Amino acid sequence: MEVKDFGNDLIRSDIKRLKKLKSLEQDLEKYFNAHAGQLRHFGQLSCEIAFHEGYRVCKQRIAVAHPRLSPSEGCRLWFVITKSGTYIRCLLYSAKEEGKYTKSKCFRVIRERLENLSAT
Repeated sequence: MEVKDFGNDLIRSDIKRLKKLKSLEQDLEKYFNAHAGQLRHFGQLSCEIAFHEGYRVCKQRIAVAHPRLSPSEGCRLWFVITKSGTYIRCLLYSAKEEGKYTKSKCFRVIRERLENLSAT
């Protein structure tokens, strides 16, 4: 499967909120490249947690290079992959914020952001 990157448009406010994590955008790019390679070779990702209305919902723990944070200390990235192969980052929060983001809240935020995207 060929994977196209949608970019960080839907998580721009999340990135601003996490501004102390200086390398975050570069780290997200590295994860995109790793996920794209994994999809090309194997057709699926180990971080997939749901399949809904033509897209795969995935959650990945993200390591951060600066300041150096392991995946368990870093961030949580929720993204979807559409049938056409578009990789859309939908939600990003730090490990410290994880208690604020229940699974149902994350799915609601993803649905709202995707609906706003399709409305434009």
